[in-house]
Amino acid sequence: MLVRLLPGLQLGPFGRVLAFRATPLNGYFAPNRFSVLEGRAVYSWQRRGWGVRADAGVGTQQVSDTAGHQTEWHFGVALSRGWGANNEVALVGSITNSAGATSTTGTRTERFRYRTLGLRFRQGL
Repeated sequence: MLVRLLPGLQLGPFGRVLAFRATPLNGYFAPNRFSVLEGRAVYSWQRRGWGVRADAGVGTQQVSDTAGHQTEWHFGVALSRGWGANNEVALVGSITNSAGATSTTGTRTERFRYRTLGLRFRQGL
């Protein structure tokens, strides 16, 4: 849930827990539980079809019910150009050390950095 503080600026908490029950064959490779709790900030600006959106978060994650908690963070930005009611092209990028973006083996991620860069196209119908 995000709360608008100023025009374009939103802050709020985010939490998620994912878990599974082991099968008799134990063939599933994911951790038995993944949890994350973080504070998030989002800033967005739009004018005359151009837009900028930046989001960031920092918090804690646990990659297994027996593993210790780790610090996790992420930062993302998008530069967009829109036209019409729902058409947009955007250059997007992000960097994170969240285990949600890495392997599911419980490996500690303090030194891990996962980066993305992409071009997004949205065509409204």
